[in-house]
Amino acid sequence: MKRLNKKGFTLVELLAVVVVLAIVAAIAMQSITGIIKNNRVDSFISSLNTVDESAGLSCAQNETIDDTATYVNQKGITVSVSGSTITVKADNASGTGEFKGISGADVNARKSKFKGDGTLGTCTGTPAVCTITYTCP
Repeated sequence: MKRLNKKGFTLVELLAVVVVLAIVAAIAMQSITGIIKNNRVDSFISSLNTVDESAGLSCAQNETIDDTATYVNQKGITVSVSGSTITVKADNASGTGEFKGISGADVNARKSKFKGDGTLGTCTGTPAVCTITYTCP
């Protein structure tokens, strides 16, 4: 009687490996998505800090907050100034999509990263709209 020499994997073994890999990929994808969103929020808060610094420089030079011309180089945001209130909006329409999907709640959850001299109010909406109240000394 001939003996069969079996080499390779059975279909069940291959299927088990594919299922395990799919589960690992699903878990990794959720983690990566969360990390990307947190980085976008941190980047937006960094932009808020930059706008706040610009307001401080404007106050030091002019004793008042300049109009939006000071902030035009900030990509991905729209800035407007009214008196001592600076309104900053994440601009989802920008081609970069840098702040895509950021909500006011996301920014509020990481508000401690804002290090400006002004007062960051509660952020609202999607895309996020935040106000910074800055009083020139």
